[in-house]
Amino acid sequence: MSEPNLGRLNLHAYGRVTAAGVLSNGVNVLSVVKGAAGLYTVNLGSEIDPTQRYVAVGVVGAVGGFGQRDAAGDTDSALAPRTFNVAGAATDLDFEFFVYRTNLP
Repeated sequence: MSEPNLGRLNLHAYGRVTAAGVLSNGVNVLSVVKGAAGLYTVNLGSEIDPTQRYVAVGVVGAVGGFGQRDAAGDTDSALAPRTFNVAGAATDLDFEFFVYRTNLP
């Protein structure tokens, strides 16, 4: 699979994932694996050095819930988004993520 050409945005990957870990929409994503509560692994379609990317994670439709990236779970070909409820407890929630390339190859 070749890396998508998404123009000036330098977007490397995007995905929308259900709370159950099902990828409902995405670009340059091979798969999503659901782990423990609120923990997911996103396998990217092409590698990107973790030091040359910016990852944004946000929950969809949950009032007060939030998402973040677990940098310790990142590799060149995967990232580890986490989702939480308003109290900060790990909780399965629908989320979206964006991976931006900070340096052009």
